Amino acid sequence: MKILASPYPDVHIASESLFTHLFRTHYSTSRPDHPAFVDAATGKTITRQQTRDLALQFAYALREGFAAQTGGVSLKRGDTIMCFSVNSISWPIFMYGAFAAGVKTTLANSGYTARELEFQYKDSMSKMVIVHPLMLQVVLEMFKHMNVRDHEVRKRVIIADYGMARAPHTKQFANIDDLLGKGRLQTEEKFDGHLSNDVAFLCYSSGTTGNPKGVMTTHRNVIAQVALAQTVMPIDLVKRKEAMLGILPFYHIYGACNLMALPFAAGFPVVICAKFEPITCFQYIEKYKITMMLVVPPIVLVMARHPEREKHDLRSLVYINSGAAPLGVPLVTEIRDKLKAQGANVYITQGYGLTESTSGSHWLHWEQHIRKVGSCGRLLPNMEARIVREDGTDVEIGEAGELWLRGPIIMKGYLNKPEATAKSMKDGFFITGDIALVDDEGYFQVVDRVKELIKYKARRFRYSCG
Repeated sequence: MKILASPYPDVHIASESLFTHLFRTHYSTSRPDHPAFVDAATGKTITRQQTRDLALQFAYALREGFAAQTGGVSLKRGDTIMCFSVNSISWPIFMYGAFAAGVKTTLANSGYTARELEFQYKDSMSKMVIVHPLMLQVVLEMFKHMNVRDHEVRKRVIIADYGMARAPHTKQFANIDDLLGKGRLQTEEKFDGHLSNDVAFLCYSSGTTGNPKGVMTTHRNVIAQVALAQTVMPIDLVKRKEAMLGILPFYHIYGACNLMALPFAAGFPVVICAKFEPITCFQYIEKYKITMMLVVPPIVLVMARHPEREKHDLRSLVYINSGAAPLGVPLVTEIRDKLKAQGANVYITQGYGLTESTSGSHWLHWEQHIRKVGSCGRLLPNMEARIVREDGTDVEIGEAGELWLRGPIIMKGYLNKPEATAKSMKDGFFITGDIALVDDEGYFQVVDRVKELIKYKARRFRYSCG
């Protein structure tokens, strides 16, 4: 057996609640009044202190307040709720609130139909839905399919419209503003030691056949991803003036970890966009002096080719990382050269990972963005890999084979699917199904899939590189 180890030194991974970790990490050194989340369209801002306060208030609502005020369901530690929303400033309130309450969240694709949503709601054993007002009708259709009566539906729905004008069609339901300010948990639920391996949230990943599977991502998985990713990002390069543009969907593992958790842990704000639109994207980069972006290749292509790009001041940009699909060398070169012509010297990297690996297992270090362009980088700290031939033997350097991964970011397993979990694991390694090769410096390329292609429109994609 030829085990490939990360070339980076191991980093400490805390064994505790994700909520506990986030609000201690850099919390004492970053001003409590420092922005944590900003709504790009309106400028509405939640500070780091407000994020904590609002989350603990919402945690109280989940555990006690919703039931007391509206007769809605009462949740206990270990229950599951579904989040069904486009990106909005409500996300940190309900997601961090769920962590504080000890409640698992299952993150549903905002493009789902009622039937797709129904499968995930049932499979995850969710007790309620936190829903954006624009998507309420899909939730109501789902409950209609399930033969849930209207008065029971009202006990299971909370509208995620923090900071928004109340939409008329939502008035019969409780919304976040109704529930905030009615009480708060004095402290979060603790997940110390081995309890940090309890599930924090469930994203759903599809295989080659059958329905999507719930990926059990633990508190410690996310803490590990946050710690590992920071080792290869130029976080201190812009002297604490960082701001990250949040255009990737928060419901996907890439956004959930690297937009909702990593920036807060590192101490810089996220400017939240409901969706990617090129002209508004350029406007927000200019307005908010965005320094960092996490993207997918189609966004890079649009940014490179869109005629409006040159009309905006993008000089604040320092770093762009791409995932979800291959980002070819010609496109990297094109966007880098065009941004440089506008006065922006940008480090452009990419990475590789999956839902099952809590986002990135590989990430190209920013200092190697030109020399190793086209690679998804080296294994992140604390990670190990094998590259395996069909006969189960390990490949030689430069030879392609199936990529296996082991380390603290690997999922706990698939929800209620012990056979699928067992089939995907061997000797602690997760069998990715991706074909990769590695060079003599430890830089990886992922070149193919064993059984399937990357899904279209980021609906059930794997976080990958070329």
